[in-house]
Amino acid sequence: MAGNALLAHGVISRPTQDVDLFTDQDHGVEAAAGAVEAALRDAGFEVERQQDAADLAEYDVTAGTVAAQLDVDGKHNEITYFADLLACLDTPGTSAARDDRDDSGGGDDSGGGEEDVPFTLITADALHTQTAHVKAMNAAGLDWILITKGNQAGLEDEICSFDWESFPPQHITDETGHGRHDVRVIRAAPAPESLTARWPGIAQIFLAERYRHPRTRAMGDIGICTAAHPAGHDAGQNLIACARELGAKMSCEAVTGITSLTPAQAGPADLLTCNRGHWAIENGLHHRRHNLRRRRQPGPHRRRSPPHGSD
Repeated sequence: MAGNALLAHGVISRPTQDVDLFTDQDHGVEAAAGAVEAALRDAGFEVERQQDAADLAEYDVTAGTVAAQLDVDGKHNEITYFADLLACLDTPGTSAARDDRDDSGGGDDSGGGEEDVPFTLITADALHTQTAHVKAMNAAGLDWILITKGNQAGLEDEICSFDWESFPPQHITDETGHGRHDVRVIRAAPAPESLTARWPGIAQIFLAERYRHPRTRAMGDIGICTAAHPAGHDAGQNLIACARELGAKMSCEAVTGITSLTPAQAGPADLLTCNRGHWAIENGLHHRRHNLRRRRQPGPHRRRSPPHGSD
């Protein structure tokens, strides 16, 4: 019901599409929720809104553990607690000082041994793409990768309008699994000077695109997704060809972002890996907590029937 309401209000394009509530600047989600609530009340239902207590956590993707967590009270949001959470990090960043890197030109691809210096990398949802957060991470000697969305419309627009045609795809992955065929393409470029003043420490911008189609045995011979293709075919052409053969609908998603990592520290393939690794948090933290909360909720108690034939 909620998915159809968001679809009717133009917030999403399909009922099962994910929605980033923190970047919903037009308040379309709230409007849709209000419409559903009003309709239920008009139909004679009693409606009560419930909201789980929020928290902000540091999740170590490598170790698969929660490094720190802060409760977010009802009067504030996660943005307020970001700097406090950084202070909970056990391992300080070991990158070169951000000020020194800025002065020497962070976008230089010459290397100079910088790739041998260990560093602590912070990734975060688009909500935390804030200049104050960037400055806090720089001051702590931490590197970062941040996603750009509508909450920073000017930044997102500038990256989207960047001359990406001058940067051919620099890394492509072609994978099958989980009932789908995915092709990911990423381009990265040195950060333009127009962004360095507002986003200190920024070294690169990137555009990652994901093309996919569902892939189930009911569609026919799904082996065509992994079969050899004629010479000269790229991954994108292969995806289109097998989607057409299977009669599958293709979808496309584009993600833009900024990072303090220089090309010497992280090339396009590294950036794509880090971006995908960030979403492991959905399974490693959010999904796990959601299931835990569901198990803790009281439910109806059923009396077990005695085995057949017992008294």
